[in-house]
Amino acid sequence: MFQKLFGRKKTVAKTKAPEKVIKPAAKVVLTSPAGLAEDISTAEGKKKQNLLVQLSKLIEADNSILNDVSAALPENERTMLELQFSDVEAQSIASNILQSIATEGYSASVRQLAAAHLSEESALIAVAQAAKTKDKTVYRIVKNKLDTLHEGEKAQQALLDKQQAVIAALAQLAKASHDPMLEAKHRGLLDQWSHCAVSSTDTVKAQFEAANQQVVARIELEKAELQPTPSPAAVNPVAVEKVSQQEAELQSDNQEADSGQVKIENQGVISEQRQILIDTLIKDLVGAIETGVMSEELIQQNQHFLTGIQHQWRESEQVSPTTKAEAVAFHKACTAYEVGLAKLHALHTVYGDYDAIVAAMTKGTNNALLHELEHWLHDVEQVIGDNTPAPIAKIKQALKAHEATLAKHRQQEIDQVRAIRGQIRRCQSAIDEGSIRRASGLYQGVEEKLVGFNFDKHAGLKKMLDDTTEALEKLRDWQSYAVLPKKEALIKKMDALVHQSVTPDERAQSIRDMQEEWKLLSRGLQNRQQDLWETFHELAQLAYEPCKEFYSEQRHLREVNLSKRKEVVEQLTQYSTMIDWTAPDIKEIDRILQAARNDWRNYSPVDRAASKGIQKQFDTLHQSLFNQLAKEQAVFKEQKQQIIERAKALLELEDVKKATTEAKKLQQDWKSAGIVARKDEQRLWKEFREVCDALFTKRDVQTESFKADLETNRVQANEVIAGLEALENSIEPESDQSVYENLKAQYEQIGTLPKEHYPALTKRFKAACDVFTAAARAAKRANADAHWQAVIQWVKRARFESLSEEELNEQWQAIKVPSAAKALFDQHEQWQQPVDELNQAAMHEKTLDFEILVGVESPEEDASMRMNLQVQKLSDGIGYQLTDAQMHRSVVDWLSIGSVEKATYEQFESRLLVARNQYLAKNLK
Repeated sequence: MFQKLFGRKKTVAKTKAPEKVIKPAAKVVLTSPAGLAEDISTAEGKKKQNLLVQLSKLIEADNSILNDVSAALPENERTMLELQFSDVEAQSIASNILQSIATEGYSASVRQLAAAHLSEESALIAVAQAAKTKDKTVYRIVKNKLDTLHEGEKAQQALLDKQQAVIAALAQLAKASHDPMLEAKHRGLLDQWSHCAVSSTDTVKAQFEAANQQVVARIELEKAELQPTPSPAAVNPVAVEKVSQQEAELQSDNQEADSGQVKIENQGVISEQRQILIDTLIKDLVGAIETGVMSEELIQQNQHFLTGIQHQWRESEQVSPTTKAEAVAFHKACTAYEVGLAKLHALHTVYGDYDAIVAAMTKGTNNALLHELEHWLHDVEQVIGDNTPAPIAKIKQALKAHEATLAKHRQQEIDQVRAIRGQIRRCQSAIDEGSIRRASGLYQGVEEKLVGFNFDKHAGLKKMLDDTTEALEKLRDWQSYAVLPKKEALIKKMDALVHQSVTPDERAQSIRDMQEEWKLLSRGLQNRQQDLWETFHELAQLAYEPCKEFYSEQRHLREVNLSKRKEVVEQLTQYSTMIDWTAPDIKEIDRILQAARNDWRNYSPVDRAASKGIQKQFDTLHQSLFNQLAKEQAVFKEQKQQIIERAKALLELEDVKKATTEAKKLQQDWKSAGIVARKDEQRLWKEFREVCDALFTKRDVQTESFKADLETNRVQANEVIAGLEALENSIEPESDQSVYENLKAQYEQIGTLPKEHYPALTKRFKAACDVFTAAARAAKRANADAHWQAVIQWVKRARFESLSEEELNEQWQAIKVPSAAKALFDQHEQWQQPVDELNQAAMHEKTLDFEILVGVESPEEDASMRMNLQVQKLSDGIGYQLTDAQMHRSVVDWLSIGSVEKATYEQFESRLLVARNQYLAKNLK
C-alpha cells in the first residue's frame, strides 16, 4: 500500500464475483456389482463414496455379491464391506487400515465399526484427533477406549510404584544403624508386599528377594551380637547429655552427689521426678513435631533418648513402686513418642513436609492419607494436651476444611439426585403426553446431569431411568414410522435438486430449507433411520458440490479484502509513526489519508464479524490523524496570514530588486508553511498572489531597459565570435596571431549576456579559440620539423634508390640541413655496401634505445631485449632528462648506421618516426 500512498494515486476497482448459474450435477448410474467394483478401484473422493454406497445396497440385498467382487476391490474398500456384512475378526485387519476406515469410511456405521475394532493407542489417538470435530460418534468410541486404556496403565503404574516403594524401604532398613524396631518394621513391609505383589514382574520379584535377604541377614546379625543393655551414656552420648542436663535441672534442689548415684529422699520427690520424666518426653515430642525434620539419624537419636528415659523410670521403680496412674501416663507418653514419631516419619517419607501433606489432602479424596492422619493425631493428642504444636493445628484445620468439603459434596449429591429425579418425572410426563420433542429434550437434560454420576448407591434411580429410557424408545419407534413418508419425500426432492440448473444462492437456500425440515422431522428420534439420513446427506453433498467453487471464491475474496484492510491499517499505523509533527508535510498527509479512505472502501466485501476489530482500529487511527492535521492547519493558516502582511509591506520599498528578492523568499516561505483547509487555502493564496503580481509588475518596468542592453551585448558577442570563427581557415596562423588576441580581448570586455544565450555564445567562443590555437600550434610544429623530415627522406632515397652522386648532392644542397645532421652526407657511400648483419642488429638496438629515451612502449617481442638495455644503462649510470638536441643526435646516430635490408630499415624507421612524433607532440611548444 505504501507504494500507492507515496506514489501517484491509482484507482482500485472493486472486485465482485460474477453470479454463476451452476450446471446440474451428473446423475449416478447404477451398474452391475462387477462394474461397480472396477469403478471403485479407479474412482476418488465423493465419486468413490457414492459407488460404495450403491455396492453396499446390492450386497445388503444379496450377501453373496461380496464374495464375487471382493477380489476386484482395493484392500481398504474390501475391508469396509467385510466389516459391515461379514463376521471378520479384528485381529486379522491391520491397524493402519482400521484407522483409515474409521476416519474416511463411506458411511457412519462403517466408521463406527472400524473405531470399535481399534486397539492400538497411537491409532486411537490419531482417529480421535481426526474425528473430534467431524464425527462425534466415532470420537466418543475411541475416547472411551483411550480412557479405559489409560486407566489400566495408571493402575499398573500405581502398583509398580507401590512395589518399588516397598523394595526401597527394605533396602533402607537393611542399611540403617541399630534399630530396636527392626523386626517389627520388617514384618510391616512384608505385609505391604503381600498386598501389592500381584502381577509383579520377574525383575521386580528378584529386587524384592535381594532386599529382603539383606534385611533378614541384618536381623540375624543383631541377634547374634545381642549383649546386656549398656547404660544410656554408652548408647548415645548426645541422648545421655540431653537426659542428664534435664535431670540435673529438675533434681538440683532435692539431690546430692554420692559416687554418681541419686538418692531419693521421699516418695513425694520420686513422684515429682517421674512426672518430670513424662513432661520431658512430651516436650521433646512436641519439639520434634514442630521441627518437622525426620531423618533416619534423628529417628535413631530419639529412640536412644526414649531408651534413656525408660531406663531412668525403671531405676525409680527399684526405689519406689509406681502407682497405676503413673504407669498408665508413662505408657501413653512412651507409646505416643515412639509410635507418633514413627508415623510422622512415614508421612514425611511418602508425602513430604507439612505443606505437601496439606496440599495432598486438598487435591482430592485420599482416604489412606486421611486415615493415617486421624490415627497419628489420636496417638499424639492424648498426651500433649492443650500444648498443640502449629503443624498439628494446621493439619486439624485442613481436616476440618476437608470435612466441610465432603459435607458440601454430599449435599450436592443429594441435590443432584433430586434434580435428576425431577427431570426424569418431567420426561415421563412428556412421554405419557406423546410429546417426543419435549421428552427427548428433557431426556438429554437427564443425560447431561448424569455425567460423572455413580449409580452404585442409587439402584432405585437407575431403575427409574431404565423405565423412562424404554418408554422413550417405544415412543421414538412410533414417531419414526409416522415421519418415514415425509423423509422419503425430502430425499426425492433433494435428488431432483441435484439435476436442476439454478444459481448458487438459490441452490444453497433450497438445501438449507430441506435440511431444516429434516431436523424438525428427526427431533427426538436420535439415531433412528440412520440409513435414510445417510442417503439424504449424501444427496445434499452432491447437490451442494456445484456451490463450493462459487462460495470458495466469495470466501477467498472476503479473506483477501480483510487482509488488504489489515495491510491498510498496518501501513497507516507505520506511516503515523514516521510523521514528524514538528515539521509535517500537510499536503502529503492529506493525500495519504484520502488514499487510505479510498482503499478501505474498495476492499469490500468482508466478513462483518471478522472485520469489526480492524474497522475500529482504522476509524480510531484515521480520526486521530485527521484531528492532528486540523490542529496543524490552524497554525499554518496564521503563518500564511503573516506572510501576506510582510508582502504588502514590500510594496513601499524603493529598491525594486530587493523587494522582488524578498517576495521570492516569501513565496518559498509560503510553500514551506504547509497547506490549510482548501477553502482557506484558495482565499489566502489569491490575496498573496495579488500582492506578488503588483511587485513583479513594478520590477518588469525597470527590467525592460536592462533587457535592451543585454540584446546589444549579444549582437556584439556574435560579431566577435564570427571574426574568431573566420580565423579557423587561416593559411598562416602565426601571422594572424595578433588578430586573434585582439578579438579575444574584445569578447572579454563585452558586458552581461542574456541568460538564455550565454551558454551557446560561450560554447562558440571557446570552440573558435580552441580551433585557432590548435592550428597555430600544428603550424609551428610543422615549420620547426620540416627540415628534419627532408633529411630523413633524403637518407632513405640515398640508401635504396639508384641515384647518381650529382643527384644526391643536388638534393642535399636543396635541404636546409640542421647542423647536427650535416655529417650524414659523408655516410652515403657506406649505405651502398653489401648488407651487414651487424648493421641490422645495431639498427634494432638503436631503435629500442631511442624508444627507451623517448618513453615509448616497444613491441612485446622486444620486451626482454629492452629490459636488458635498461638494466645496462642503470648499471652504467646513464640517466638524464632528454633534450631536443639529444633527441636529434639520437636520430642522426640511427640514420648513420651502415647498409641494411630495405624491409628491416622500413620496419625500424616506422617505429623511430612514431616515437619521434610522440616526443615532438609533447615537448614542442
